[in-house]
Amino acid sequence: KTLKILSRKFENRVRLGELIVSDLVRVLSETDRAPPVLGEAANVVLNVCYERENVQRIISAGGVPPLIALLAAQELDLQANAAGAIQSICFQSEGRSYVREMGAIPAVLPLLSSPSLKVQTRAVGAVHNISSEPEAIRLIRRLDGIAPLVVLLRTPSAAVCGSAAGALQNLSRETSARREIRELGAVVPLADLLFG
Repeated sequence: KTLKILSRKFENRVRLGELIVSDLVRVLSETDRAPPVLGEAANVVLNVCYERENVQRIISAGGVPPLIALLAAQELDLQANAAGAIQSICFQSEGRSYVREMGAIPAVLPLLSSPSLKVQTRAVGAVHNISSEPEAIRLIRRLDGIAPLVVLLRTPSAAVCGSAAGALQNLSRETSARREIRELGAVVPLADLLFG
């Protein structure tokens, strides 16, 4: 928790990244650890990856596969924290392509239908960020990821609706996805969001 709090400040994120990334990845890889410890480690990754150089450090240290594995955890908080870390990594272009290559999209899409608003918020944020990458667009469509995004447009959470709309905007760059978005009835809820 202390590292999570410290890593909220820019100065600390820059300094901490180099010092703690390998230890963070080691903790995330030890699946016998208590879920709250794994969750806090994922939160630290979420924070430090606001800085581009730390994204590369997490990737180089092997931190993405354990985060993807944690998306399937039983504990909702752990799912949310892992999805948040993936979301943060995917903010950078090199993170998006690497996360896609490592198989995060099929792992994160089921979380869009989670009963937990926190899990939904982080998962849809991750999908929004990763959908900026052209290869991810095709994969999200092929894995039936558009329909749950359309459903989320009606969620009573501005953050969830905004990220779902942003992901659909990114996906609409592909003709097949654009057609599916229209066929799934996204125009009306998007207009509702537009006029508030």
